[in-house]
Amino acid sequence: MDPDGFNGLSGTAPSSAGLRLDPSPARTSPRASGTLHDDPTLPLQPLVPRTWIMLVFGCLLMWGQYWCNEIPASTDSALQERLSVPSDTWTFYASLLYSLYAIPNIVAPFIGGLLVDNIGGATSLLLFNTFLVIGQFCFAIGTQVKAFPLLAVGRVIFGFGGENLKVAQARIISDWFR
Repeated sequence: MDPDGFNGLSGTAPSSAGLRLDPSPARTSPRASGTLHDDPTLPLQPLVPRTWIMLVFGCLLMWGQYWCNEIPASTDSALQERLSVPSDTWTFYASLLYSLYAIPNIVAPFIGGLLVDNIGGATSLLLFNTFLVIGQFCFAIGTQVKAFPLLAVGRVIFGFGGENLKVAQARIISDWFR
């Protein structure tokens, strides 16, 4: 009986496999060690492939838009109290805020699709995010100064960017993973 327990193979796998059971550091690939190598004869391998990074960013892209879109519902009672609106009137106002987001999106995705095709996914992504930021800024200022019309204007501007952002995201993801 072999003291190593390998029945005389002494550090190698069966001859049909042609593999070493305990590879030396010289034969270990740079990817296995998690570092980049300095050998100019070997191609550089990134630690994380770019496709995985793009997939993560593509998933996270809509997170902020979804978060801001649901602010009227999550702060419903606080907004009602802040604006000093009676309960029955506030129900109408809260519904109006969501309608004002949806109304521009009857035609906006068609316009957004044309923009994405003409100026590209990345540029249109910046444009639509600008609409989101301006709209949410108006909503925040309207809350601060207790002006419902400014909240409404902010939701309309936010609506122009919201669904169009999904169009730009779909374009970028489909181009990247083609």
